[in-house]
This record gives sequence, structure tokens and C-alpha cells, in this order.
Amino acid sequence: MRPAPTHAKAASNYAIGTLARHEVAERGFDDALLLDWQGRLAEATGANLFLVSGGALHTPIADCFLAGITRATVMKIAERQGISVIERRIWPEEIGGADEIFLTGTAYEVQPVRAIDDRVFTPGPVTRALQNEYQSLVRCQKNDLI
Repeated sequence: MRPAPTHAKAASNYAIGTLARHEVAERGFDDALLLDWQGRLAEATGANLFLVSGGALHTPIADCFLAGITRATVMKIAERQGISVIERRIWPEEIGGADEIFLTGTAYEVQPVRAIDDRVFTPGPVTRALQNEYQSLVRCQKNDLI
């Protein structure tokens, strides 16, 4: 068995996300979090996942999902702003301890997560700072990162 290609977009990788998104939409949710083969957090149905805890960014290691360009850009922005970026294995139980959660992707840009199940999140200072800098970058107001 070969692992999923994680360095390039592949149409086959979108099928499971599409199925998951349709399933949760029928239950009234906007999106779903997908797990890797060991039950750890991987990504949303069409976006990369970031948790903010203690002022640092935590994001799953991109070894079973696409390491998106927007994800890489946000990580670079964070490092330039002095925000630690930690790529690691993240268990679903860790969601409850996060201060902020956001998703990144071409269509999402930097999208705060408002709730996961019964846990409500408020877009905090880290998410807002990254969101503002990313928007400045892609709106051609600032191009010193690329």
C-alpha cells in the first residue's frame, strides 16, 4: 500500500472529505474534522487545522494530508511575528484545551473556528493577527513574504 501524496493536490484525496462534509451537513454542521489512520487530528474536509495553545500554534504533521500552500504561508507569517509553530501529533481530546482554533486553505484563507461540538471558541489575538497579515499579503498590500 502506498501513502497518500501529501505534496501535491490529487483528486482522489478529496473524495473522503466530500463524503464527510455531506454527512455532517445532514446533521446541521458546517464542516468535519478528519482523523489520520491512528485516530489523531489531521485536517478539515478542505482545509488545514491549527490549534492555538499558550500563544503557540500547533498543527498536525502533514504526512497523510496535503500540506497546503496557505498552511505554509501562515506558518511563515507566524514565525515572522515571533509565534512558535509546532508540527506534532494531536489527539482529538486536545481540542478542549485549545485557546483558539482556525483553518487555512485557498478558499478558507485564515478562518476562525467558532465551535466544535459543545466547545465554543472565540477568535483570539493570534488568529486575528495571522488573519490580518494574511489578508494584507493576498490583497497585494504587502508582498515581502513571497
